[in-house]
Amino acid sequence: ACLAVGDDDGRVRLWDARLRGDRRPPVESQPHEDYVSDIAVEGTTLLTTGADGRLAALDARSNLKPLGVSEPQDDELLAVAVLKGGRKVICGTATGPLVVYNWGR
Repeated sequence: ACLAVGDDDGRVRLWDARLRGDRRPPVESQPHEDYVSDIAVEGTTLLTTGADGRLAALDARSNLKPLGVSEPQDDELLAVAVLKGGRKVICGTATGPLVVYNWGR
């Protein structure tokens, strides 16, 4: 099992609970310029949204290597969900509209 968290500085950290005893530091990436608002998991990919208006995809198996970062929206992205069998990513914005991304298979 793994635990992923985002912080106010735009960093995402990933701890692997299977690595006991040696107190390994978390894997870290900084895909956002402002706070991380939400994290969703699709397979081994972490999808994160941030107050910088971007959606980021990170590879959990490759030390959170960025797989892609969207162009910034005009509004903060506050929530992320994966729908349609993993083919669509929906993000909620601070003012209400939803942003829909195609997620490839």
